[in-house]
Amino acid sequence: MSTTYVTVTVAEFRTLYPAFADPVKYPDAVLADTLDLATCYISTRNYGALQDKCRQRAIYLLTAHLQTLKDMIAAGKMQVTVTSGASIDKVSVTLAMPPMNSQTQWWFNISTYGSSLLALLEIKATPGFYVGGSFQRVL
Repeated sequence: MSTTYVTVTVAEFRTLYPAFADPVKYPDAVLADTLDLATCYISTRNYGALQDKCRQRAIYLLTAHLQTLKDMIAAGKMQVTVTSGASIDKVSVTLAMPPMNSQTQWWFNISTYGSSLLALLEIKATPGFYVGGSFQRVL
């Protein structure tokens, strides 16, 4: 049985996700590094529930998600809580815990790319693996 791998490239990523098409804002080296990081999470080995184009798309979605997180951190916009509101006199507090079942679900839902990836993984994983926590934590 031969093992096959999906091919992922910066050029194809730029074509599929035009938000990252600007080579000045996103040099090839930056996107190649983020793409490499994404393949640490999702293997390019073509097996299991994610096969062919679905595996490739999952890697690209994760690359877009990770690059979006990098951009948010660089801009100082990393939001770790959900905004809600409370005011006393002239003091306002607008923080709340994320309304997700797990930290993993919260992490995926920071960007629309992550939300799409989470949906893809949940659909393709039925049944097979669990995304976003463990069954042991269920009370």
